[in-house]
Amino acid sequence: MTDTPDGPGPATVRRRLWRLLDQLRREHGHTQEDIRAAMEWSQSKAQRIVNGTSSISPNELRVLLGYYQITDPDQIRHLLDMAHTARKRHWTSAYHEVATASYRDLLGYEDDAQRITQYHPYLVPSLLQTADYARLLMNTRPCHRADPQATDAQIQLLRERQDRLLNSPRQPTIRIVLDGRALTPTQDRDIMRRQIERIHTLLPRLDLAVLAYDTATNARLVGPFTAHEFHNDLDPDLVYVDTPLGDVALIEDPEIVAGYQAAADTLYGRAARGEAAWRLLEKFADADLPVAVAGGSR
Repeated sequence: MTDTPDGPGPATVRRRLWRLLDQLRREHGHTQEDIRAAMEWSQSKAQRIVNGTSSISPNELRVLLGYYQITDPDQIRHLLDMAHTARKRHWTSAYHEVATASYRDLLGYEDDAQRITQYHPYLVPSLLQTADYARLLMNTRPCHRADPQATDAQIQLLRERQDRLLNSPRQPTIRIVLDGRALTPTQDRDIMRRQIERIHTLLPRLDLAVLAYDTATNARLVGPFTAHEFHNDLDPDLVYVDTPLGDVALIEDPEIVAGYQAAADTLYGRAARGEAAWRLLEKFADADLPVAVAGGSR
């Protein structure tokens, strides 16, 4: 799944390292400004490291641990090993020209999550999308119409993401809550028929729940999100939400994350599952409904 097959990938390790360093900072009574000044970091660099979007180098880490007066060789070695792992290349680095750092981090955390939940109120979630369906959505954006090569690269990224996750030897639980409105016909009804056939082939590898129209009405008040659960104390659960500009934003606040998890549980509880879910898929595929309005989906 990642460049560290025997353990968590770079994004997860970088997050763990930041949490450990932040714990050391608080234990020694320092502010974030104290650390920035001591390390002679710029404001932007300090912010990136604090947010976990940039990795601290092993050399910088040695200096920081000296500032904290950490002398235990085992502790130093452990933290330095983490710093080295956090700086390794993840498979998504090959797509840095078409995928934002936030989105690549989402895929990095996804590699290590024990359960992944996706919900979108009006589109098929990305883990289920066929290449044709995804291309149809992408081509609604002017930037993609102007750069077909970028679209092709993003389609390749999507397919590699799906393949790595759906065929993972880790076998994470993948829970998808599919809103019935996402299955209204597109401009090309054949695309939607193939999309539903794709969902059917994935059923043995998914925990799929389908919301009927009547139960989906209030669900539309919940925006699209992806939730990652890690089931361990080292990695608190997190949520990613779509942004208006087509990117994703990370949410780590425990109360907000818990709110999204509760919303996911509620949606899942109201939805059809198993054979009932498949009957709904067939019903939507055969329905004569208005054409869906396309948009973005991560």
